Amino acid sequence: MKVGLFGGSFDPIHQGHIEPVLEAQRRLGLDRVVFLPTATPPHKPGRSFAPALARFAMVELALLDHADLLVSAHELTQDRPAYTVETLALFHAAEPDSELHLLIGADSFLEISTWVRWREIVDAARLVVLTRPGFRLDGLEPGLAPELAVAID
Repeated sequence: MKVGLFGGSFDPIHQGHIEPVLEAQRRLGLDRVVFLPTATPPHKPGRSFAPALARFAMVELALLDHADLLVSAHELTQDRPAYTVETLALFHAAEPDSELHLLIGADSFLEISTWVRWREIVDAARLVVLTRPGFRLDGLEPGLAPELAVAID
């Protein structure tokens, strides 16, 4: 089974989140994609957000018409920031036979070397970068290349 994971603050979720994910799902043949709203985004300190459960509900409602797009409350249940490397470990343990694909925006991808244990993330899942106008993937860490850059104009 091929599973995509897509995290974010989703404040609010919009078509700019959903359409690139649908395109990546189609191109890669992902069986499902799990959206992971995070309670406390570690890379956005000091920023205020809508309440975490409200953002979760918004994601759930936005995905109602897409049976293979799901939402998980996993990153909302911790009393500290959720780290992608830990979320990947949880999904690997729960579904050891699944092939994990981490879907991230180009802006996040350009900062991945600042993420907690980022090299383990690269080993734990295939990276799928969702690009948008104005973001270039130049100047990457040596040896770090995404599997696919899905350009949505």
